[in-house]
Amino acid sequence: MNGPVHAAASAAVPAAGSKRPLGERLLAAGVISRAQLDLALREGRRQGKMLGESLVALGFVTTESSYDRSWHNAPWRQYVVTLSGTWEIETSDGDIRRFGPGDVLLAEDLTGKGHVNRVDGLVERLMIHAREP
Repeated sequence: MNGPVHAAASAAVPAAGSKRPLGERLLAAGVISRAQLDLALREGRRQGKMLGESLVALGFVTTESSYDRSWHNAPWRQYVVTLSGTWEIETSDGDIRRFGPGDVLLAEDLTGKGHVNRVDGLVERLMIHAREP
């Protein structure tokens, strides 16, 4: 893999329930190379950062830093793990929740009005979408 990828768009990342470390799941999905993972792990330990933060800081992965996605449903029950950046979701009942690094959301609104996603654009956002087994 030569350049940054949009990890949020990588539906091929194996589910979190596989009990494999995140780096190994990203590697298996072809999102990053072994060399990129090794470097990100070394830098993360050196700087006290989470793996996702290191991958973004090194430019190995990236996502859009700003967007406002209109009403939509989750394609299937999935865990959404925020690795870096912040974002918010508005549910059909008007509830707004904000997520940051380490937060996990179970998206399960498969029918009805759905939800809206918003990203503030201040920090690039890295997320993993893992289909519930």
